[in-house]
Amino acid sequence: MTSRDADGMWFVHGRSDDTLKIARKRTGPAEIEALLMSTARVQDAATIGVPDPIKGTAVVCLCIARPGVDQAAAIRTLSNAVTAGLGGAFLACGAGPESTTESSEPGSSDWLARSALTNKP
Repeated sequence: MTSRDADGMWFVHGRSDDTLKIARKRTGPAEIEALLMSTARVQDAATIGVPDPIKGTAVVCLCIARPGVDQAAAIRTLSNAVTAGLGGAFLACGAGPESTTESSEPGSSDWLARSALTNKP
């Protein structure tokens, strides 16, 4: 569940799903987010699953880098942290907005993240 205040700020109040199944492995967004946060490269992180024709679900991580952090280096560090923590099914593949769908209901955290990723309401 999400809401938006008068200033346009979004607030995530909960999640509609807490399990992602990637290449027959089940994990939760919080597990991936904890790995991202443990790198100390980001201020905040959110993780969603999007349909993937090969793995079933692909992970999309939305992160806010800490001030002064080199973003290219941070992306490598973040990707390595997730792969080291969860295995090869989580290798970065550089998926972009073209691989997302709009299957979630407006107001859900998945919908919010997909909306931000695709720049579509």
